[in-house]
Amino acid sequence: MLGEQLGVTPRQLALAFLAQKTFVIPKSANVQHVDQIAGAADVELDADTLAAIDAAFPLGPWRGLPSI
Repeated sequence: MLGEQLGVTPRQLALAFLAQKTFVIPKSANVQHVDQIAGAADVELDADTLAAIDAAFPLGPWRGLPSI
């Protein structure tokens, strides 16, 4: 697993990845999760890691915005 190779939790990896792509506002009521969220700020993802994540979760075709 990619997170294990980097020594981070899946939550930290996901948050670090999303922070590379956009502005994120994480939330949690669980103290352990809050600690992990705080630790995500220290996670640095190199180009190979970002490519591996992009390959594992490819973007699908744009289908427009949902209507209400």
